Amino acid sequence: MRLPIYDSAMGPPDTPFDEGAAGWGGEDDPLGAWPLMGDLAKLLRSPAVSRQAADQLAVAVATDGQQEANVSPADRVTFSDLAGIAQRAAEAATGLPITADHRPVEVAVVNRGGWAHHALRDWRPHFQQLQEALAAARGSAEAHEAESEGPEAMLRRLMAPLAPLLSDMTAGSLIGRLGRVALGSYELLLPRVRSDRLLLVEPNIAAFAEAWSLPRDDTCLWVCVHSLIANAALSVPSLHQRLTDLLSRHAQGFDMDPGGIVDSLQQRLGDLDPERAMAEMPALLASPEMLLGATGTERQEEVAGQLEELLSVVTGYVDFTTEQACSQLLGTQSPVREAFRRRRLTPPGEARQLARLLGVAVDAEAAARGGRFVDGVTERSGAEGLGRLWQSAENWPTPSEVSAAGLWLARLDVYGDSEGSDAAGGEGDPGGEDPVEGDSGAA
Repeated sequence: MRLPIYDSAMGPPDTPFDEGAAGWGGEDDPLGAWPLMGDLAKLLRSPAVSRQAADQLAVAVATDGQQEANVSPADRVTFSDLAGIAQRAAEAATGLPITADHRPVEVAVVNRGGWAHHALRDWRPHFQQLQEALAAARGSAEAHEAESEGPEAMLRRLMAPLAPLLSDMTAGSLIGRLGRVALGSYELLLPRVRSDRLLLVEPNIAAFAEAWSLPRDDTCLWVCVHSLIANAALSVPSLHQRLTDLLSRHAQGFDMDPGGIVDSLQQRLGDLDPERAMAEMPALLASPEMLLGATGTERQEEVAGQLEELLSVVTGYVDFTTEQACSQLLGTQSPVREAFRRRRLTPPGEARQLARLLGVAVDAEAAARGGRFVDGVTERSGAEGLGRLWQSAENWPTPSEVSAAGLWLARLDVYGDSEGSDAAGGEGDPGGEDPVEGDSGAA
């Protein structure tokens, strides 16, 4: 299953600058004498314009506004060869097809700007559903304020047409910042539109290897294996469906106030002297929630907890399986293992910020809990037991079972005895193609 691609024909909802909109364009329109404002509002509402602006911003931020050198042909060949080795190792370690539709993996060896460009397109559906949810929340808020008067109400109406563009630009900024440090496709466990494409960021891989005094090719191999295993796990239909459903509910949990940025700035900076307020401004504006005027709700917190619980197990599985596969390729004493373990414990701040906004944040405690679950399963029943995760949607552990792997295995044994193991593909084939495809209807 793939996420729907953003439909360019879909535009944001009507704005106060639309011709004929209540209070605008008529005799009482305060900007009626400024036709340029209406034309500008129409331009800013254009999905094509905001997309292009977001893409340009993402690339500019990722490259610090500098012209980037292309990846050399020799490096492309080397990294592509390593990706081939990694794919065979990932398939052997998981027993899963690497891509959702079994197509060969396309290896894209890119620079920072290239990663930002591809990531923005691959993750656009997630930002689009966030934008649509915020637009719905904004429309509800404006309906309650229709009779409001005064400068504050005017400011809110002026900001409304900018919201879609601001949302796209926020996406571009966040992805551009992540592009400065991203190594591969899965800095975040977030489904991508192009699940058959492996992104390898050569300058960042080289910089990471140099910083940790690691062999560059070994570092690239680890990134390849990790990305491919994450891709295989997120391509399992039952997990993909459940994850995308939760991400949609998380986006819908935001409330939005077009003037919220002003309210937040006044609240946080109102008591500060001008010099200190100016010093605090960049940090405040770096918050995507503040820029979008978005606030979380109780229902969103509940969904965020479910997402974290789900992704804690996925994180544990991907990390454990990556280490097992790379031990076969690089040896158990490879320094690459320790370098990536530390990176996992302290992920880049750019990744944490974007993960929090989209709902895929997994803190250290949750990641450790998922890791303990995976360790507990493999200690009791080996890799075969761990592969039972992918046999059916009903096999996914409950929150209490994540903290007690033995309970999860006991439940599956009881379920298997009563239902029969053939329906899930058989215990001897925990992660083969038949159970994955047979699970396509599960959610």
